[in-house]
Amino acid sequence: VERTHRCRGARNVMGLQSSPRATSSAPKIIWHRDLLVTALLLSVANSASVVHVSTQQSHRVLRNDACSSLHIAINSFHGYRQPRQVLLASLRNAGVPMHQVHVFLGGYGLQSPQGNTRRRSAYNPRPWLGEDGVHYYAITENSIDYTAIIYIVEHPEHFKGVKTWFYTHDTSEVGHTFWSVLAQWCHGLPSCAVPLFRQEPSFSTGMYDAGFLATYGTGIVKMKKPEQVSAMEWKERGILWEDILFRLCDKTDERELPLGLKDNCEDRPFSKRTCICSDFYFNKTTIKKYGRNAAPRYQFAFPCLDFVKYAANIGKGPLVLSE
Repeated sequence: VERTHRCRGARNVMGLQSSPRATSSAPKIIWHRDLLVTALLLSVANSASVVHVSTQQSHRVLRNDACSSLHIAINSFHGYRQPRQVLLASLRNAGVPMHQVHVFLGGYGLQSPQGNTRRRSAYNPRPWLGEDGVHYYAITENSIDYTAIIYIVEHPEHFKGVKTWFYTHDTSEVGHTFWSVLAQWCHGLPSCAVPLFRQEPSFSTGMYDAGFLATYGTGIVKMKKPEQVSAMEWKERGILWEDILFRLCDKTDERELPLGLKDNCEDRPFSKRTCICSDFYFNKTTIKKYGRNAAPRYQFAFPCLDFVKYAANIGKGPLVLSE
């Protein structure tokens, strides 16, 4: 399916500017679906009990300590130090309780994200606490977009107090109002999983009910990268899997809402929110966000969440596995 980026007018998020005219010439995304993996997860859905979560969403701005069950999962490659520093600094500035932030370091010990050669033996140290109480997890395999989710369902003992996850990647950044907006979801989601947006594949970013992930953990673990498979091959396969868990939730929620066609998060006939942001803007000018030698990245900004995603892989060119 080939679609172009769309937005709903000029926006200003974290000082970034764009306009409808500028976004109209944005590159196109080619999005494929992996029917085999979809069938795998849906077969699990058909045999498992459906997880029901609260359909009530609080719109109050809550104090940090009143939102203890909503946690943030940062999916990262352990060598991407600069992106992590940028994201974590922005989370602190936004007033996020940093003890509710979890950083999952995929490919721990690898020389580069492209290879399988390790500097040290394949050894996972125990989780540790970093600055401001941030939780860190060293994970030997690099399963690209799903490293963190796989670890979460494999090690539920580490996350007993978590009811809701906001899942994102290290190549993102938030503004000052991010946490106060995110806290609206403290009392549960309107569904088992809510994508960041629906006009395009959402970078697998969004909100997940912890019970939903646990229920389908068997299928999720099947997306773990085998040792003999290269990270680039898994990255290519991951493009086919993008947003598959949101689609699975749509299936279990009996709404069959097609991504890309329902871009209004409050669209009828569902009478409840189907995504986080209806509007976004795309800046067609790339930047070297993470240094002169880093990959050029496009900026996707989501005003409703005060959130920016820096994406390197959005077109038909070769895939990038680099800061």
